[in-house]
Amino acid sequence: MTRRATKAERPVQPPQPPLSRQEQSEKDQLLADMQRILRQLDQEHLNNAVSLAMEAARGQGELVEHFAELGRRFGSHSAKSSQRKLHVIEGGLS
Repeated sequence: MTRRATKAERPVQPPQPPLSRQEQSEKDQLLADMQRILRQLDQEHLNNAVSLAMEAARGQGELVEHFAELGRRFGSHSAKSSQRKLHVIEGGLS
């Protein structure tokens, strides 16, 4: 993960010439399209996360398979862990 530059570290942008009405309209439309796409992707990611969690709660799916494989590979290392185990909370999606 990279850290974001602080305001002081960002390069100073030279002033931009004013946009024509058509250019401003196109810019506004592009920004609106990008925001719509972002909301759509956020919703898809949320739906996928919920789907994976629901499959895992039933003991099925990619997450269960993934963690089963990790258990097969590293089981002896994690068997001695003193951490508490997570439990599924019934009715969590209500």
